[in-house]
Amino acid sequence: MKKITIIVAIIMLFLGCAHSPNTIQIKERIHEYDDVDAFVTWLEELPDIKDVNVNKKLFLTSYPPKVIVTYFQNGVRHTLLLAVEPDNKLRLVNPKYE
Repeated sequence: MKKITIIVAIIMLFLGCAHSPNTIQIKERIHEYDDVDAFVTWLEELPDIKDVNVNKKLFLTSYPPKVIVTYFQNGVRHTLLLAVEPDNKLRLVNPKYE
């Protein structure tokens, strides 16, 4: 009986780790990307993330160029304003923009 309890606990641990990152973790990963398309591809592959959209019309209207990325996570819409600096990583422009 003790072995069954341990096995069930291990299975629950693995299942509990297979969740999507929360909004804070997503914002922390932004600086790891230097390309908007690569970031969006990573975001689309996450569980519980739906309808990822990029507004590239803003891309040439400011310096450094900025892009709005929107997505739904668990039914809640999130918006990120990202600066795309040449030869540099993506940067979250305004964390309060959500």
